Amino acid sequence: MTPLESKIATLLVDCESTLKPYTMTAGRWQIKSKSETQLETIVDEKTSLAISYGKSFEEIKKLKSYNIANKAFERDKVFANSNITAGMWGAFNGVLEYILTSTCKLTTSKIVFNHSAALLQLRKLRELFTKKHINYIATTRLIGATTTSKRITLPDEVEILRLNAKEINDRQPLIHSHLTNGTHYINLADNNLELSLPITVPVDHSKEHALFIARNEAESNARTIFGNILDAILVAISGKAMLTAIELHGGIEQMSAFKSIPNEVPLLTNITIAKSDISNINAAYDLISGGKKGDKTLSRALHRFLLGRKRTDLVDKLVDYVIAWEALLLTQDGSPITQELSYRFSINGASILNTVDRKLDRFMNIKQLKAAYSVRSIIVHGGGDADINRLLHKGSFNNLHSLCDFLEDNFRKTIIWLAKKDVKNRPYRKEYGWEKLIWLGE
Repeated sequence: MTPLESKIATLLVDCESTLKPYTMTAGRWQIKSKSETQLETIVDEKTSLAISYGKSFEEIKKLKSYNIANKAFERDKVFANSNITAGMWGAFNGVLEYILTSTCKLTTSKIVFNHSAALLQLRKLRELFTKKHINYIATTRLIGATTTSKRITLPDEVEILRLNAKEINDRQPLIHSHLTNGTHYINLADNNLELSLPITVPVDHSKEHALFIARNEAESNARTIFGNILDAILVAISGKAMLTAIELHGGIEQMSAFKSIPNEVPLLTNITIAKSDISNINAAYDLISGGKKGDKTLSRALHRFLLGRKRTDLVDKLVDYVIAWEALLLTQDGSPITQELSYRFSINGASILNTVDRKLDRFMNIKQLKAAYSVRSIIVHGGGDADINRLLHKGSFNNLHSLCDFLEDNFRKTIIWLAKKDVKNRPYRKEYGWEKLIWLGE
């Protein structure tokens, strides 16, 4: 035991007789059965311990052992400057609160100390303030989806875990009435897919707020990777899904800020991720994240397609989908086509669709794509519903919804087909690429 640990051990004994229990309750949605989810009232132990410490702090500060331990803390070569890198959580008071709230247990009548666990937590914290890298595990919930497998591995070490009822209950966030009414949290109890990702970030302890910077960097990296995973799923599979707030596990847990839950949450699961979808998700992820399969044309097309995938208004969705298709179909030898746009859009599109799926009727596709291009033009130039409906009818579409479905489903197939071809052999990149596809089917 080091001199500092010895002084902390003495202080813990004095705190045990000084700290008075305070109980704060919170709500937590719990799954009781397949048909019943119930809001239970439980004791929020960590918050209760933090409040207990705060209420007793003035008395604790007067303890002789507190001042002795504080001086030993300030002499320690690691902790002497830890407040620079970790703010209040690196100061003596913050460290003492952290080790107490992390290791004590709350009963109805007293606070039970675990002295050996508290000293172990102190050592771990001291080690954290010397590490050049911090390892985190980032998690988020994928709402609106389910899987046919318990665990699925995706690119960049992302894993999708299908949680059982106990795992969902254990992970369910606490609801405090003064922070939220908890109406959105029930959706987490109804959605069982958790995405997890290991992240390692560097720490420069010479910089002010270094641990906060590292945590922010880890969260930013996780947001980018999880966002790309969601986009890859939306490219590979039809349906609607979204992510909840990101949680980081590791470092100093109390540093995590309050995260809000999205207001709009799909109530029904309409995406099912099967093993057969993994290769398409991987291919889409490579394109979205700037991998070797991507190119400038595909990136433009995917950007507009994903904007459309997340739209709720069908008119906006249609405009984005047609622009996404234009990025592919109206590019020749890597440059934009400037003449006969409607004709080239429909003939190039029908040719690639027939190549991707031989069961499709090329001449029907020409009519459908020409209608799609015309409807988009009418919309952006202020045409009325009568004109839109007339063009939809000419393309054999019942409504905008069916036209959007046609564009989305076939774009998905086309993107995956293009991802499997060498960049230089894609029809919009190679010389006479579209002509060869039209005349020779290659």
